Amino acid sequence: MKNLAHSEFIIDGWQVYPDEGLLKRADVVQRLEPKVMEVLVYFASYPGKVISREELEREVWRGALVGYDAVTKTVIKLRKALQDDAKEPRCIATIPKKGYQLIAEVEITETERLADETLDQLETHPRDQQSEKQDSVKNRKLTGSIVAIAGGLITLAALWFFSQPQSLTSPTTTESGSGAAVEQAVVVLPFHNLSNDPEQEYFSDGITDDIITDLSRVDGLRVIARQSAYHFKGQALNLNEVARKLGVQYIVEGSVQKAGQQIRINVQLTNAAKGQNIWAERYEGKLDSIFSMQDKITRHVISAVFNTLAGKHSAPVISRSTSNFEAYDLFLLGQQYFKRRSQEGYELTTEAYKKAIELDPEYARAYGALAVTLTNRYRQGWTDLSLEEARERALQLVTKAVDLNNTNPQVYWSKGFVHLFRKEYAQAQAAAERAISLSPNYADGYGLLAFIANWRGRGDAAETYIKKAIALNPYHTYDYPWNLGLAYYNLGKYADAVPALKDALERNESAAYPRLFLTASYVRLGRMDDAQWEIEQLLMNRTEFSIEQLANTIPYEDTQRTENFLQDLRKAGLPES
Repeated sequence: MKNLAHSEFIIDGWQVYPDEGLLKRADVVQRLEPKVMEVLVYFASYPGKVISREELEREVWRGALVGYDAVTKTVIKLRKALQDDAKEPRCIATIPKKGYQLIAEVEITETERLADETLDQLETHPRDQQSEKQDSVKNRKLTGSIVAIAGGLITLAALWFFSQPQSLTSPTTTESGSGAAVEQAVVVLPFHNLSNDPEQEYFSDGITDDIITDLSRVDGLRVIARQSAYHFKGQALNLNEVARKLGVQYIVEGSVQKAGQQIRINVQLTNAAKGQNIWAERYEGKLDSIFSMQDKITRHVISAVFNTLAGKHSAPVISRSTSNFEAYDLFLLGQQYFKRRSQEGYELTTEAYKKAIELDPEYARAYGALAVTLTNRYRQGWTDLSLEEARERALQLVTKAVDLNNTNPQVYWSKGFVHLFRKEYAQAQAAAERAISLSPNYADGYGLLAFIANWRGRGDAAETYIKKAIALNPYHTYDYPWNLGLAYYNLGKYADAVPALKDALERNESAAYPRLFLTASYVRLGRMDDAQWEIEQLLMNRTEFSIEQLANTIPYEDTQRTENFLQDLRKAGLPES
């Protein structure tokens, strides 16, 4: 079966129009979200094949970080549109522990079938019988190739642009032989998990994250953010290609093997620009020596990267938040749960962080991360605490974190986040700026500064900050285009806000706030049908959202902005309570 991304087809009596995002059967017309249509097209391209959740995440979401339940919710929406019954399916069957299978027959429409047959004939008939028609086909193919090449060049230019440093910082450079300035830039690729247990993946990821964090604190070294590094996880890598896409000279690779109470970390640093392996090292010891290993790795990378520069660059002074390995292990597990961004994920995250604190009552990062998790839970309505109780508890936790460690950028990020949703804007901005001063390459720090600027109504500043974050993190999560779309909404650039917010939703279909502001942007553009449809999609799975709930949690500094936004949502049909 061919890829049906731009082909009309029929399934279970439904006429499917992928380019229009429509299903039609008799007098019934259904509009599908872009990601729901993509899933349907993917299923239809492989009828009868059992397709796993992982395959859908890889091929449809294209490796973007999405909530654990994003695939499930998308399939639920697709079944509802097709009027299919999960218990007695006609279209999509769930195969336990394996994935989904399209069991309905897929028919190519007559127009599409004739077009395919014509092209087949043109490709198989002799030249003397079909020369004129084949020339026409070749011309179309040549034109398509030229367009594809042009599009590829534009894409490469965009990747190059976003990988370059912006004007907010002045990076350290060295002179090349030609006299051009070359920035020192590095990416730490996800370390491979060599343990026998695949469930230990969170541990090797955590080691990678901490090394990225340590290197990000070096002024004069551009360090690619975590999300962009993880874009290449699980891929067969060509290091020159990775370096070109990310605009870096140096690549750190490694592996982690944990067995019993022993750990082994292998690390190598490559100068991809020159195709040279600079150094490789193996670190071995007991689990509780992991922190000294991380310090050594950071120092060796910094020394190797800067050994050709005039002057000396030393590793930053890093104060570890804990020396308790069991607490650290639980913290890494909590971070893995947090990435699910679901109610269940946040509950598991909370439990892991609390256990880490029980083992080490002075674990600053665990306090800060717990405060962020609690803030997200009350924003989503996923806590039994009242709004005031939750806000007060989050403040207590993050205050404790800063008291325990006032040199950790993540702790200050947590502080800024908590203050923002308490509507304490000056404190939030001061904390975020402190995080950046401690870690000049902190992409999420710039993202938080953009978020704060947005809620203060400063769209221009927010746009500048988020573009700086994108430069450090070109393969970013949905939060970045969501922030950019919010900036455009605040600036009154609603036509620009729409594609940015739709980009955010394509990366994470279950994200509620980008959908809310997309709705408001549609209202401002007079596209009421689109706005009402977005509210319907929101309430399909998120019945807790209402005007009353948002009035208490939307953190605009200017109350008039809050009221204007809520009025947009009222017009689109969001219920009062």
